[in-house]
Amino acid sequence: MQISLGNTDLKCPGYKCDVCVDDVTILALVPSWYNKFLAQKIDKALDTSPKLRWCPSTKCGRVLKVAVFGAMANIRSSPMPVACECGEVWCFQCGRQAHWPASCSADEKFHEVTKRFLGELELNEDELITSVMVRNCPHCHYPIEKHLGCNFMYCIMCQTSFCWECLMPISKHKDGCQGHEQSKEVELELASSSANRFAKYFSVYCDSKKARSSLALSHQIQRLRTVENSIACYKSICSSHGYSDDVMENVLQSGCSEILRSAAEFTYYAHLTLEGAAKMAIVSKSTCRSLKPDMERLQFIMEKVEELTKCGITQLLHQKCLSKLAAFLNCGKNCVFTIGRVLASRH
Repeated sequence: MQISLGNTDLKCPGYKCDVCVDDVTILALVPSWYNKFLAQKIDKALDTSPKLRWCPSTKCGRVLKVAVFGAMANIRSSPMPVACECGEVWCFQCGRQAHWPASCSADEKFHEVTKRFLGELELNEDELITSVMVRNCPHCHYPIEKHLGCNFMYCIMCQTSFCWECLMPISKHKDGCQGHEQSKEVELELASSSANRFAKYFSVYCDSKKARSSLALSHQIQRLRTVENSIACYKSICSSHGYSDDVMENVLQSGCSEILRSAAEFTYYAHLTLEGAAKMAIVSKSTCRSLKPDMERLQFIMEKVEELTKCGITQLLHQKCLSKLAAFLNCGKNCVFTIGRVLASRH
C-alpha cells in the first residue's frame, strides 16, 4: 500500500518500531513491486538533490550532476545552462531550453509576450500598414501624405501652400503644372514603444538562436578540427623522423589552435548571452535601458570575431590578426560577465 502511494521511506509496521525496511526485505516480500519502488526512490533522490537532474530529452534518459562554486553555488536559484552528451542544452533550474542570463520567470514571460505579439500581427496582417507614400513640402521638406481631394496642399509645419502635382508654391503656380513629382515610400516605425522594442530585440533573439546552432558553427568547428589534426600529425612526424616545417612551427608557437578553440566556444556562449539578454529586454523596459550599451558592444565584438575567424590560416597566422582576435575575445568575455552581473542583480 505504501509503495502504491509513492512512499519510499518504508518503516516496520510493528508497534512503536521505526526501523526502515531494507531493499532485500522489500524484494523478498513484494518482488513484483520492487522495480516500481526502486524507480520511485531514484526519482525522489533526484527531486531532493540540488545537484542532480534528469535530462529533459525524451530520447536520452541520462542523469546529470552539476557542481558549481562561488557566486553561482546556489544552483537552484540560478538559470544555469548545461549540456548533455545527447546534444541537448537546457536550463538546470527549470528544465526548459537554455536561456541564461535571463531568469526562468523572464523566459516564461518572454514566451507569453511573443505569443501575444505574433498572434496580433497574424490577425492584423491584412490591415497592417507598414509604409506610406509621401512627398516633401517644397519649403521645409516635411513629409506629407495625400488622401484624395484636389492638388491644393497646405503644410502644417511651415504654413506653405503648394501644388501636390508639381510641388510649386501656389503663389508661383500660374499656367498649370510644369512637371510631375513622384511620391516616395517611407517605412513606418511600429506604433508603440513596446512593440518597437519587441521587434528590435526579437530580431536579436532570432539571429542569436540561429547563430549558435550546430549548422552555423560547423565551419568554425570543422576548421578547428583540421588544425588540431594537422598539429597532431606534424608532432608525430617530428618525433619519428625529425621533420620540420616553418608554417607548422608558426602554428605551434602562435597558439593558433588554442585561440580558434576559444573563439568557437566564445561564439556559442556569446550568442546564448545575447539571446537571453534579448528576452529580458523584451519583458522589462528598465532592463532594456540598462542592457542596451553592453548588448550593442557584444554584437559589435561578435561581428569582428566572426570576420577574423573566417580568414584563412595563413592570414590568421600574422601576429596582428591573432592578437586582434585574442583581444576581441577578452573584451567579449568581459562584456558577457557584465551582462550576467547586471541581470543577476535583478533576479
